[in-house]
Amino acid sequence: MRIGDSLVGIVVLFFVLLILRRPGFGVLSPRERDFLLVIFAIILSYAFVMALTQRSAALWVTGIRYTSAIIPLVAMAAGVLIAKIADQRVFVWVPMLLVFVFTNLGQITPWVLWAEKNPDPENKIVALHVPQRIIDGLIATGSLLFVRDLFRPNPGTVSAACQFLRNNAGPGDVLVTNYESEPLYFHTRLPQGMKIMKQDSIYEIAKRKHLPDYVFGVEQARWVVWRFNWDDYLGIRWADLEHRLVSEGAKISDATQLEETAWENRENIHFHRFAGYRYLFPQDKDLAPAHIFRVDWPAGP
Repeated sequence: MRIGDSLVGIVVLFFVLLILRRPGFGVLSPRERDFLLVIFAIILSYAFVMALTQRSAALWVTGIRYTSAIIPLVAMAAGVLIAKIADQRVFVWVPMLLVFVFTNLGQITPWVLWAEKNPDPENKIVALHVPQRIIDGLIATGSLLFVRDLFRPNPGTVSAACQFLRNNAGPGDVLVTNYESEPLYFHTRLPQGMKIMKQDSIYEIAKRKHLPDYVFGVEQARWVVWRFNWDDYLGIRWADLEHRLVSEGAKISDATQLEETAWENRENIHFHRFAGYRYLFPQDKDLAPAHIFRVDWPAGP
């Protein structure tokens, strides 16, 4: 939920209440008005601070992480307004419930469908996420797909890599990767090399702790899972790793190629991948595939 979505929903409800402010419909009590004012103040404070401290490109990618705290507040505000508007009238609250549950009319999305679908947020003061299809902007397709996906598998790049390693790697084989190392370890339990490098501030301290040698380099690596879409992430490049392995006498074989999904998945619906590789919003295309390499070392004397 974005701040814009939150404001649109409760502002619409508030104005509906004003329009229906006549005998027979509920009127906000002083306590309820104060409660809604506090929520408005909190939302506007969030928007103000975020606008001052975050780049538009950062808000484009991670905005939901900064606004999750207001979700329960907005839900409470919407509940109060719906209850006051409906005033215990079934023919009023049932249609409102259906509109808010199954459509996006209470969000900003339907009202910006004419906006650019693939903007460059870095060069804009305000950038809007616009669904690829108009129907997905009007209907709450995402909620329905989330429910559907409870009963369908939705594997990504990490899942495919883990499956390959479980089938081919031996116990104790050292693995090197450049992205999403934590889930790879969690699902395979393979030790990982190249975790602490000389340029890391904790390198000397870690060396004094007598950690296994493979933690500090690639000399014992048996498998490499390289996400070329994330090449040069944190300054680590495949060309440098390959050169180091070859210079140490290793033979590198391309064992398999995996479809790249960029992220295993995202909590934000603008980037969420539903089962069947379906996205509601435009995504980066032509991602470089991930590769799994087998590393063989020359036999000792």
